[in-house]
Amino acid sequence: MNQFIQATTNRAQSNFLGFSQLLYIMSGGKKALVFVANGSEDIEVVATVDILRRGGVDVKLCSVEKNDEKPLTCANNIQIVPDLHIDDVQGQEFDAVIVPGGSKGTDKITACKKAGVILLDHYKANKIVAAICAGPIALSAHLCTAEKNARRHDVTCYPEVAKLLQNQFKSVKLDQSVVDSEVNHRRLITSQGPATAIEFSLKILSRLTNEKKAEEIRTKICLLNDVPSLVKYLNNPNIYANTLRVPYPYTAKDGEDYMKIVNESKKDIDHFFTIRLKVNDEMIGSCGIHGSESNRRVAEIGYWLAEPYWRRGIASAVVKKVLEIIRFFVPATNSNVFLHSSPRCGNMLFVEEGDRRNRLACNTCPYICNIETKITDRQYTRLKPVDDVLGGAAAWENVDKTEVTCPKCAHTQAYFMQLQTRSADEPMTTFYKCVQCGHRWND
Repeated sequence: MNQFIQATTNRAQSNFLGFSQLLYIMSGGKKALVFVANGSEDIEVVATVDILRRGGVDVKLCSVEKNDEKPLTCANNIQIVPDLHIDDVQGQEFDAVIVPGGSKGTDKITACKKAGVILLDHYKANKIVAAICAGPIALSAHLCTAEKNARRHDVTCYPEVAKLLQNQFKSVKLDQSVVDSEVNHRRLITSQGPATAIEFSLKILSRLTNEKKAEEIRTKICLLNDVPSLVKYLNNPNIYANTLRVPYPYTAKDGEDYMKIVNESKKDIDHFFTIRLKVNDEMIGSCGIHGSESNRRVAEIGYWLAEPYWRRGIASAVVKKVLEIIRFFVPATNSNVFLHSSPRCGNMLFVEEGDRRNRLACNTCPYICNIETKITDRQYTRLKPVDDVLGGAAAWENVDKTEVTCPKCAHTQAYFMQLQTRSADEPMTTFYKCVQCGHRWND
């Protein structure tokens, strides 16, 4: 399991006029400055700005070009228009200063003395200084020669430039996609490249706001980015054969519909989790809990896992962990499990205590019997099937207290059941069964 991580999903955020201003207020009025030049890495610039703005951070793109040239052309010919020029921000204070990668763009930021002053001032002021891809080269040039603490940081970077940084920082950790390093209250956040730009941006956001805000943005982004992974792994007849609701063939439209369901899931009723690879954050499975609005003691669990990762104990470990977590949200006392399609996994996760009996309930009284019992001496013989474990209109439910104590033994706890005993227009009748003596009465 050390190769995998789990991330909770979340519902989509509201969108209305002035929402960005509200987010800015909720983020505590945080501000970030992103240096940019001709040749900066497109994804690293756009992803950083996008995610931080989604999190309510006031982000400004700052050009380090000698003239106030607009627009600037990134490494892959995407044009961007900076908000500010380097001459406009001297003396201003930000909560984070960020250096994107791209070899040509990094060279210009490294050569810009004014950018170096801003980086050093903010680093000394215990603000967040961050760089991605080749960007740590600019940090080494502007910080390591002027501030001894900077050399004590662990960093990561684009693998091809690692040799240039090995003697500048404490260590270069190429096995980590994002390194968040703190030395004497001074923080450097570094990352490897375009593939890790989202994680890099989310880490910055978590430091500027909080982990919860970053997780909200992560899940919203993942909902869009995960559709290709859903199609890749769920378009599989073996997945279809072992699940109840996954269609086959599985298309991008199916993936989008699934993400829509996740977005519209009901708070405190539905809980979704994803299973991801640590190396690239790819979604390889999910696990969900679907609760019942009418009976909070019951919940259904479902999951899927990409076939290449079967038989490694991953699904069993994930379901076990989710069941541990979900106890705090769904106060279910019984697990109702259907193991016929996956007995091996089921035997690893659950201990069978017995089979649930089919029940019949009388339409006109609170009588419930086992299906095997013959009912010949009852006045009302019209019986209907009822699942008294999963709940329903004719199921005995637990209650902590009744308004009226048991007429026979005065016990305060009873089961109750509601039945429509007359026409549908009249109120339902509530029947009670004492927990202690079994006496039954109705309101």
